[in-house]
Amino acid sequence: MTKKKSDLSAHEEHLILGLRQHPELMERFRAILELTDSKDGVAIKTADEIEALLIDEVRRLGRTAMTDWVVSAEMRLGEQLAKNDTSAGVRKKKR
Repeated sequence: MTKKKSDLSAHEEHLILGLRQHPELMERFRAILELTDSKDGVAIKTADEIEALLIDEVRRLGRTAMTDWVVSAEMRLGEQLAKNDTSAGVRKKKR
């Protein structure tokens, strides 16, 4: 049975909103879910094969999450620096 939007818990709504803000993470979770629920007529794989595929996807998920975190942290740090030191400015490297 599929839940309607109104049937979602606050936690589920928060998760969905977060994933919409991070589409790369949403794609990684989608890929993991597909592996765990592979009913699409895909050839049956051994537990070892599924484990290897899941490990690869979890590694990709970790890299994606870290990349998103770094970008966000860099933006926050830049905003904080600009707020605290008005003389600080972004300069482009001269070539």
